[in-house]
Amino acid sequence: MIGNQTKGRGFRGLLNYLESQKDAKLIGGNMGGNNARALAREFKISRQLNPEADRVVYHASLSLPENERLDEPTWNELANRYLEEMGFDSNQYVVYRHSNTEHDHIHICASRIRLDNGKIVHDSWDYKRSETIIRQLERDYGLQQTQSSHEKLSRNPSIGQQKRLEREHDEYINGERLTPQERPIKQQLQELIDRATQDKPTMPLLVERLQLQGVEVRHGLTRNGKSKGISYSWNDQKFSGTSLGPAYTFPGLQKHKGIDYQPQRDDERIEHLLKNPRERTVVSQQLQTSRQDSALTASPVRELERGSSQSFEAITAIVRYLELQEIEQSLTKSSLSETLPQLTEQLSGYRQQLQARRTAFDGLDAAITQELQSHTEKRAILSISDYIEQSAVESALTQTVLELTQQLSQYKEELITAKTTFNDLDAVLATELQSYLEKRAISSISDYIEQSTVESALTETVLELTQQLSQYQQQSAGRTIFDNLEAAIVYLEQLHRSQTTVDAIALNQTPTITTDEPKLKDNLSAELYEYYSADLQNLLVTDRDKEIAIRALLDNKPSEEVEEIIFASPAGWTTDEARELVLIANNQLAHLQEQPQFTPPPEDESLRPVLQHFLTQKRGITNFLVHPLQQQGLGYIDQHRNVVFIKRDLNGEKSGALLWDTARLDNRCTEYPENSDRSEGWFHLKLGGEADDKIERVFLCDSPIDALTMAEIDRNGNKGQPPVRTMYIAVDDPNNLPFELLRNINRIGVAFNNDDQGNEAAQVVQEILPQAKRIAPSGLTWNEILIEQQQQKQEELEQKQRGRGFSR
Repeated sequence: MIGNQTKGRGFRGLLNYLESQKDAKLIGGNMGGNNARALAREFKISRQLNPEADRVVYHASLSLPENERLDEPTWNELANRYLEEMGFDSNQYVVYRHSNTEHDHIHICASRIRLDNGKIVHDSWDYKRSETIIRQLERDYGLQQTQSSHEKLSRNPSIGQQKRLEREHDEYINGERLTPQERPIKQQLQELIDRATQDKPTMPLLVERLQLQGVEVRHGLTRNGKSKGISYSWNDQKFSGTSLGPAYTFPGLQKHKGIDYQPQRDDERIEHLLKNPRERTVVSQQLQTSRQDSALTASPVRELERGSSQSFEAITAIVRYLELQEIEQSLTKSSLSETLPQLTEQLSGYRQQLQARRTAFDGLDAAITQELQSHTEKRAILSISDYIEQSAVESALTQTVLELTQQLSQYKEELITAKTTFNDLDAVLATELQSYLEKRAISSISDYIEQSTVESALTETVLELTQQLSQYQQQSAGRTIFDNLEAAIVYLEQLHRSQTTVDAIALNQTPTITTDEPKLKDNLSAELYEYYSADLQNLLVTDRDKEIAIRALLDNKPSEEVEEIIFASPAGWTTDEARELVLIANNQLAHLQEQPQFTPPPEDESLRPVLQHFLTQKRGITNFLVHPLQQQGLGYIDQHRNVVFIKRDLNGEKSGALLWDTARLDNRCTEYPENSDRSEGWFHLKLGGEADDKIERVFLCDSPIDALTMAEIDRNGNKGQPPVRTMYIAVDDPNNLPFELLRNINRIGVAFNNDDQGNEAAQVVQEILPQAKRIAPSGLTWNEILIEQQQQKQEELEQKQRGRGFSR
């Protein structure tokens, strides 16, 4: 069995070819489409999992010898085993069977992007691995064993040469050709060398024999006396030993043909033969003369009788045999001198007639060339057509987005106009919302506001607003601005129910995934889609819809209902695409559920004041960040007196811990427990904007203490909260980044330490995220810079006090 494999960029072109062949049949795969167009659209699902990947199309063909055939189930089983062994165990693929040649064969079209993690299947040593797998499949299925390419001692004719021989043979059988097809010069030269080496002569004798046959031999030595290789030139065609096969190289002649070569004995003789080659035999010289004469004295086209044609064929066969026969001058000169003139004269006559005949095929050659050119042009047109079709789709999508944007703008204008009808209610709502925001800001600064007072005031306000809204809804007809206002009130009610102590970090936490049933009607898929898409604005539509499917499955929604929710996506998924997304979500959810629950080390609450004093007095972190850090259990001292920082995923779930040695100058932490694998989570906090705003800035730091430091520096620079939603994250491994979040953010600061480890990690991050910008501290860490700034401010303050007479 012979296997071939290639990689490309476009699924549609390959699928069109596989489907268009005569008697082509789709016999297997793991996809739902049944034609090239549907399958190409379905392959886009895996492509969207890794849009940056190039050459994601994998094409493999497996072909049997002429005397072997397999049924469709066996072909399917064999194709599946081949793909699994090659690493395609979680990929989309289809199998086509073709019958357009004498060899029973299949074609496999697969995506190199894995469905389980979106990564590319590795292709290192894939040709070597493919041959090994095919040899094993031949043994397992009782198929004829085929030699691997590196095991053959001679190179076979190319596919083009084989097709030419078959065409010439058919022409001769049908009477369209006067002479049998000629074997390729390469094959004739291989046979000539085989005959010259049958008695295993010495290397000089072999060179002499080949020269007598008209073969020019070239061989060179390096300065160290080692062979550079051997090449052959015959009938104006040149061949290297490697191109003829391993048995025809200089070492191969000794190893496989048994040629006796001793450098000290043979090098001088070989060099002499190469500089003074033996002349060709009389037969070769006269044959060459006859070829030249036949080319110069072409006669008009005449009809040749069948008998003369057969005589010509016999004479040609005799001459070829004499030309290739090993000639020993001492035994053959006399017989050749008698018969050669007559044969040469007859051969010259027939060759003149053959030259005249060749003109009849010039037109056919030109027609074939024109047809090939036309076929090439059609293929180019087809490729252009596919490109135009893809461009048209992209243009249509762009136009649709523009239209939707215009509609949204128009809707906003209508919304502003409609607000004039409800000025009183809008003013009341704005006042209450402003009051609530002020209370939340005050709570983030001070811990002295009683939670019960906030809750009772908010409850009364929500009830009043709900009653006013109900009265206005009874007076209005149809769906108006009230729908949006009612959604705002529902949001306030939900926020009131889940209200906890407000502080800087709590306000910036990403809402965790709830497992309660959503407070919406089950049959309204659009509302469910909007409900589950909260805080996912940073993600691309494919990643967002996958996360929505995971959240719906966590709410124990059946797969069919989750598919209905996915249909509400602006991406406009088909049934098969929605089913694929739900399947991917199920796989990822199962993987997450298999992971063990993380249990952080227990805190020693009596040591809270110790950590607070150290962070505020020794590290320059203000209580604005320290208090929420301790209240949320994200930073504390455990019972073994280790400083612990908690790692969380992007949903806020605790997933790991870091232990900080305060004596380390670089502030880096170690994983808890020691020598454990790094967990899928990070120490992070968010400031600025609203809790559900889109993250627009990210600072990547080496450690939690530097993440807190960057938050302090950012607050000092903005004289308060940052103007936009900002995340400060400690990355303990540059290869373990929240890539799906970061790839959609343009403003990323790489604030790693100014040392070798930090600079190398920054380079890795910038290769993965080209938009990231390196922000290196002037010292070793940013915490050093913060402490220096605070000391400088303290000195300036004391100097001013001394100047005003307040010195101590």
